[in-house]
Amino acid sequence: MCDSQGLMIFAVLLCLSMAVVAQGASMTVEASAQAVKRGDPLTVTCKVADRVEGDRVEHYMIWTQGQPVPNPLRVEGPNCIVVDGNRTGVFDLDVSLWQDATYVLHLRAYYYASKDAVLQRTDGTVTVKVAGGTPAPQLQVKVESEQVTAGQPLTLSLELLNGERYGELVETTLVNRGQQLTDAQQIPLDQTEVVVDTWKGPGTHSIDTTGWRGQVLRCLAIQARYRVAGQEQTTTWTGAVPRITVIAPVAATDPRLMTSYRGSRPIHLITNDAYMNAFPYPTCQSWRNNGREVFFESDRPRPDGTVVKGERQLMMADVETGKLTHLATLGVEDTSIYGEFHTGGSSQYHSDYAPGADLLVYYDMSSHHLYTLRPGGAPVEVFHETQGYIGDPPAISRDATEILYYVIFPGPKQNRYFAGMTSAIFTLRIDPATGKAVGEPHMVYAYPWRKAPFTDAPRTANNWIGLDHVQFCPTDTNRIMYAHEGGYSRNGEPENTRVWHIKADGSDNRSLAPAEEKGTYYTHEVYGPLGQHVYAVWGGSVARFEVDSGRFEAVYKMERPLVAGHIGVSPDEKWVAADMHAGFGLDNDGNPIGGLFLVETATGKATFLAAFPAGPGHPRHIHPNFSPDGTRVGFTMSDGRGGSQLAYVEVADLVRP
Repeated sequence: MCDSQGLMIFAVLLCLSMAVVAQGASMTVEASAQAVKRGDPLTVTCKVADRVEGDRVEHYMIWTQGQPVPNPLRVEGPNCIVVDGNRTGVFDLDVSLWQDATYVLHLRAYYYASKDAVLQRTDGTVTVKVAGGTPAPQLQVKVESEQVTAGQPLTLSLELLNGERYGELVETTLVNRGQQLTDAQQIPLDQTEVVVDTWKGPGTHSIDTTGWRGQVLRCLAIQARYRVAGQEQTTTWTGAVPRITVIAPVAATDPRLMTSYRGSRPIHLITNDAYMNAFPYPTCQSWRNNGREVFFESDRPRPDGTVVKGERQLMMADVETGKLTHLATLGVEDTSIYGEFHTGGSSQYHSDYAPGADLLVYYDMSSHHLYTLRPGGAPVEVFHETQGYIGDPPAISRDATEILYYVIFPGPKQNRYFAGMTSAIFTLRIDPATGKAVGEPHMVYAYPWRKAPFTDAPRTANNWIGLDHVQFCPTDTNRIMYAHEGGYSRNGEPENTRVWHIKADGSDNRSLAPAEEKGTYYTHEVYGPLGQHVYAVWGGSVARFEVDSGRFEAVYKMERPLVAGHIGVSPDEKWVAADMHAGFGLDNDGNPIGGLFLVETATGKATFLAAFPAGPGHPRHIHPNFSPDGTRVGFTMSDGRGGSQLAYVEVADLVRP
């Protein structure tokens, strides 16, 4: 299931240090039109409802997330702040310069619930389509060559299209949005944009590349400031510089080696092609027991070149040579044969691996067939679910004697209490030698998805409590963890928390996360390899719970911009690898620049590892995972507008004494 809680990372970054999440208030947002032409008026009105008597709104703000707009008040990472400080809640926005696009406007109100209360906030969004009218100006940037040897000049030229009335070019600035150009250039982690060069006048301009690192540059942009003749006010236009490959002057560039956008730790590419390649979910084993090969899924064609829409391939890659091996096809089928029992599987992450038996478990893209597979062998179908769909991801015990999965069935019928679906957790015994099922599935627990708060409104990502993310304890298959996921506000009630534990016989069903979840959240939980602790992201920090006692411990306290999104735990549990969804701006393909950092569990010390393009959504999330010996952290790196690559960073220098 898609993790809506990951979206809250941005809120943690943007909120004022004194603000807390509002529990009672809500925001309504209205736009004067859902679609406007450039030149048409657009008014956005915000109202904060459900407040107590005597409170007051401190101010409102509006921003676009990952959608650049001309002349924002300021830029914070991937966010263009359009309005900040208005207290009326009524905004007349000028979209006459905006490009054709559908814009999601994010709105926030900061308010005091009483004279002595702390500052609180509540959020809302509105979508507006801008199209037609006077053509919007657009800055077009060209490079003389898309490849340059470090030390040679990089020549740029620019042209403002549809910008006849912006006749005077006052100043041109070349900015670097987060990518480190030279080894000597140390960009602070909390800085997303640095100026490389500034010049005046139109025409071409040459940039000195002496000392630049061998890498593919994706983060250069031009900011050209124009002035209408006879006026003082200027307008700034921004255009992305096309990708430029910088070649190191001494040695040839290794296509399987990439320079981190920040710092000096190299990034090793396991794949380097034009497809979407993704590691399994962090709760799953993705490295083979030999430590040399990794499992992944890809949207590439079948080995014979056949392309089937919606299909993916289950693959294995040698991390040293890059050799790829096709294991199985994650097939699609006509799901109409299941009628009401096909309620729409997410089909994101499909496999898990048992290192003790060298056996995989996976399910198909249609979410109705469950298989086992030994690398190099033939798939064995162990179960065909016809009255529901299998959720992602499945799990397999380390010795491959049991499979754990959940199925989502339709019903009970959606009403003000229930969301219309029921999740059921199952275990299934298998023969590790043959991969075949032994007996029938055993139901551990069933949970009807429900609405919170109770409402007659349709189920949305903001008002349901579901069940997903099932995991075996690595050392005891009698202990199972699952998640109550949902986009609802946390209120401190036990069922309203996320991380849960249950035994295989259905007993000992209890929440692991403390009830003091009010005002924050737990997400992306992972069972520790030693089997005694569960680790989770805790409002951008990292926490762990002792399963038997329920003891809570803060392993790492968030420090900007090292905000944990997903985590992987080393085999000895001495280290946690955490990913950052964003924090360093955007590359020129619109991908947020995120990264990895490593946390020592004994001390909470965090060490920044690397920065690179991060996938804005499933299945291109980073999802860090350790190699069997704990010396490498594998991850998924976004590449272009739809592709992604498998990669790893070496951490032996940190994890070994």
